[in-house]
Amino acid sequence: TASLQGQGTLKDPGLTVTLQAQKLVIGRQTLDGLTLHAGVAHQRANFDLESAAVGASIQARGTATLDGNYASEASVDVRNIQLGALLAAIMPQVPSELGGQAELHGSLHGPLKQRDQLEGEVTIPTLNLNYRTLQIGNASPIHAVYRGGVISLERCELKGTGTDLQIQGALPLAHAGNLQATATGSVDLHLMQVLYPRWDSSGQIRLDMTAAGTAAHPDVSGTVRLVNAPF
Repeated sequence: TASLQGQGTLKDPGLTVTLQAQKLVIGRQTLDGLTLHAGVAHQRANFDLESAAVGASIQARGTATLDGNYASEASVDVRNIQLGALLAAIMPQVPSELGGQAELHGSLHGPLKQRDQLEGEVTIPTLNLNYRTLQIGNASPIHAVYRGGVISLERCELKGTGTDLQIQGALPLAHAGNLQATATGSVDLHLMQVLYPRWDSSGQIRLDMTAAGTAAHPDVSGTVRLVNAPF
């Protein structure tokens, strides 16, 4: 169902929109329920959305001024993400026994007309995958920030079956700044079975890598070693 109401003047229009649907199909994805409230009043737009997909609950809201530099604020919260079902919808080859959960919170604020002044952040407090006896997940919340045209990933750690990997980095998007990234630790080759069930190999990959330079011309250095692998 949908409703639309308008009021106000040409210089100061008012508009209220409500959309509700029990099920909505967008491409290959199905939203299990959708409620959207949006409005415009006093040169300011706002929206509030609630939905669900693949077992996850989705909430998003935001506001924006309709004059000046279009100062805006928006947030999204996605809880109870079922990673097995989500990956199966994207990659049909993943095994049916694959399970796992994730949670994501994001925000964005700043003037839409001045993208270099936009700031945002994403926090993933929970991220884990499991397949038979294999497990991997984040040891602490994953946190990424966008500020000044640069995406920065704070140091995070993934731990699991024979795996302990630390990653951090910074990637300039709005200008030709320097790329900075490191990846250190070990990854169990058995984890390849999560995406490729027929993979049957033991051993580890041990990493000690750094990346510098620019996104167009990266300079990658370090070592990658196979340990106790049969090939």
